[in-house]
Amino acid sequence: NRGIDISLPPSSCLDAVSSILGALMKLIIDKSQLFHLRIEELLVIWSQLIAEWDAWKEMEDMAVFAAIEEVVVVVKKYELKSFLVRTPLPPPSPPAPPCSIIRIGAFLAKAISAYPSATWRACSCAHMLLHLPSLSLQTEDVKKALIFSFTHASFSHFKGIQHKPFALWKPLLILIGACYVSDPDYVERILEKDVENGCTIWASGMACISSMSFDPSLSSRSEIKLAGELPELFWVLGVQIRVDMQNSFFDDAPVLLLSFSRLLVQLYLA
Repeated sequence: NRGIDISLPPSSCLDAVSSILGALMKLIIDKSQLFHLRIEELLVIWSQLIAEWDAWKEMEDMAVFAAIEEVVVVVKKYELKSFLVRTPLPPPSPPAPPCSIIRIGAFLAKAISAYPSATWRACSCAHMLLHLPSLSLQTEDVKKALIFSFTHASFSHFKGIQHKPFALWKPLLILIGACYVSDPDYVERILEKDVENGCTIWASGMACISSMSFDPSLSSRSEIKLAGELPELFWVLGVQIRVDMQNSFFDDAPVLLLSFSRLLVQLYLA
């Protein structure tokens, strides 16, 4: 053991495991291969590993994000129900563990607050999960669990950096927007429970990132389209900012109102 620093934690092989899983996903060209490669069992084990991950290292984390993207492609193409629904175990077995998508969501929720590049990748992967066609009425509880995790994690991170415009505002606020489109009432309750005027704070942030002076602003058609699906948000923003201008709740309320107007123009031209 001479020359070995035993104080250092053992290195993780999570990046290698994730890279192998991602490579397997790319090899699947037929639904029968899901059975022969035991993909469903692999996803259960791998999702448990990443759900418990908290030793953030960019090199290893990027392999996990890449694997998540490949997994979503396969789940979307072949409609893996076990990815979304817990498989009940026969009695007297203990309750079935969370389904793979919930565990992956737990990893992404933690990654949102890890470090900047992880935040961007985590938000991108979260959008992929939220837009899975199989997230339907039959999996409403799973969808709500994801919405809660992503909204709470994104808003918590945003509150910590909200006092000065920052590039990370964009992925955080847009992810909340995606959750809002999926379940407006539920997201409003999450935001308002988190902090007083939480929905207005988020709406004001959305107006800010739509400003031409914000970098990076809403630029792609999909981002502008998402904002266009938030009419209730814009109504709240237009009314609340006029009230707050009188109460001096926001020192930069006129700027936010101008940003709001610009965003409406962008939506009209999109």
